[in-house]
Amino acid sequence: MLLLLLLPLASGNGRPDAAGSVDSATHPIRCHWEQPQDEPRCEDLLGYLETAWDVQIEGMGFAAPPPDDGLGGSDDLDLYLTPDGGGAGSAWVMCDWKDGGCIDTDPSDGQAAAPSWIAIDAATPDEDLPSYSVHEFNHACQYAMDYAEPFLVVWEASAVAAEAWTWPDTHPSSDDIADYQATPWVSAVLQDGYMLWDDYGVWSYYEYGSVVWLWWLDATYGTGDGSIAPELWAAMTQEGYGDEPDLLDAWDTIAGGWQASFLDFTADRARMGGEDGPAWLDFAGEQGRVTRAAEGVQIPAELTPARPPYPLGAVYYDIQADAGDSLQLALDGAPSVDWALLVVEPGGSQSVAEGAALSHGPLVSGGATVIVANMGPAGMDADDTLRPADFTLSVTRAGGCGCASPIRPPHALALLTLLGLAGLRRRAR
Repeated sequence: MLLLLLLPLASGNGRPDAAGSVDSATHPIRCHWEQPQDEPRCEDLLGYLETAWDVQIEGMGFAAPPPDDGLGGSDDLDLYLTPDGGGAGSAWVMCDWKDGGCIDTDPSDGQAAAPSWIAIDAATPDEDLPSYSVHEFNHACQYAMDYAEPFLVVWEASAVAAEAWTWPDTHPSSDDIADYQATPWVSAVLQDGYMLWDDYGVWSYYEYGSVVWLWWLDATYGTGDGSIAPELWAAMTQEGYGDEPDLLDAWDTIAGGWQASFLDFTADRARMGGEDGPAWLDFAGEQGRVTRAAEGVQIPAELTPARPPYPLGAVYYDIQADAGDSLQLALDGAPSVDWALLVVEPGGSQSVAEGAALSHGPLVSGGATVIVANMGPAGMDADDTLRPADFTLSVTRAGGCGCASPIRPPHALALLTLLGLAGLRRRAR
């Protein structure tokens, strides 16, 4: 799905043409059609959006899209089923805007809330409309809470999760989740698939797969049914196009400290896709497993990453030792970075240390995942420029020889397939 975020169109408000419309009998929602054959489909779409309103606004606590001052012929939230939307699978949400920015419904209420409208290309198959419509509906709710939030992960994680919370019998794309888990060296919440393409030539639906992070947040601090998502959006908002509070500030509010919570997430991520993983990710199978930079590493070892981690990124190694061994980890990394080391064993045992050294053991089975996490510079803000930081990690048996042969993981770490280079209209499914 295509999200046009904070990008006003070239002329007018950019709304598609319409020949007719249908109104909901229960909620302030209007569906517009341009082709007569799409009028019955508008009836179906209204039903989907009515369910989304009941679940996401009345049930979960998202803000309702505010009135749009009569644009579209009424104050209702407008959905346009258009033949000119970019082809099957293209869908987006756009705020109503003026003078190059979203229209703030109340410039004195301390929130960045704007009315918006939804467009779905009419070539989109009927079977995709339930998920597409409720996904885009959540974006309209997001515009009603913080239209200025710049981080795509929180926009798309929330909308993908909203699909599953609205339609509990469905699951989002496991391929998208695999994209997120394939590049853990990327910032868990502050970067996206556009960066991966622009900087590394890796095509990835990273921000959609980041629903893993939001589900984990909801399972850890919420009720497990989506309550954490509107809390997160409410904690991020500010008046107009301000920078603070931001996504990390909101994570801080919810978790009582984002740094410790990030490390908890990083450790639990090592368990996903396996027997110790959370039940809510079972549907993804092995696609829920985070990519290791190297597996079957024998100790002693000296490890350097092919892809150094960005702030809030991590590098995972699977270590093979003997049951009863204890591990000694020593990190040589950029001193400007706050580093953390983690060891996660099958069955749940783990050790975490912020800094450059960690002892763990004795090992129960002989296998463990060793993780190096980049927590950014001291006092990091979400708006800071993100730069990767290299390291060398020494892994030895406690009390044993520190000598090791360098091991560098294959350069093909990304494990992603370019999904086609033509047409680069991003985020269309």
